Amino acid sequence: MHDIARVEESNDRTGEIDHAVLGSKIAEGILRKLEYENDKIEKIKHCIVAHRFRTGNIPKTIEAKILFDSDKLDVIGASGIARTFMLAGQFGQRLNWEKSLDNYLENNTVENGRLKDVSKHTPFIEYEIKFKKIPSKLYTAKAKEIGQKRIEFMKEYFNRLKSEIEGIE
Repeated sequence: MHDIARVEESNDRTGEIDHAVLGSKIAEGILRKLEYENDKIEKIKHCIVAHRFRTGNIPKTIEAKILFDSDKLDVIGASGIARTFMLAGQFGQRLNWEKSLDNYLENNTVENGRLKDVSKHTPFIEYEIKFKKIPSKLYTAKAKEIGQKRIEFMKEYFNRLKSEIEGIE
C-alpha cells in the first residue's frame, strides 16, 4: 500500500501531491473498511508516510525503517537502472545530460524536491540528485551494505554511459 497514490503524484503537474502522504490517507480508509484496530492503522500509516525522504517524516519503528530501506534498495543497482529507464520512456524523458543542474532544480522542482514536470527529468539527473545519496540515508546495517554495492555499480554504469554519449568510448 505504500505506493497506492503513485499514479496521482505522477499525473500532478504542480508537484504538490506527495504519494506517501496521500497514500497514508487512502490506506487509512481501506484499513477502516477492513476493520483494522486503530493502533494498527496508525502504525501502518506511519510506515507509509515515512517511506519517502521528501516527506520529512522520519521512520521511527523498525517496521517503518525496513519499509524505507527496502523501498530505497529497490531503486538502486541493476534493477534500479532498468526501472529508471523504463520510467524515462513512460514519461517521454530525454537521455542527454542536463548541463546546469542548479538551473534545472530551480525551474522544475518545488518544496522538498518534488518534480513539477516529470518529462523534463532524466535518468542522469535522478542518479545525481537522488540515487547517489541513498546508501547514506538507509537505517539498517544490512541495507547500508547492500546499498553501497549497488550504488558503486550505478556509478560505473552512468560514467560509462556518459562517456559513450559524449563519444569518448
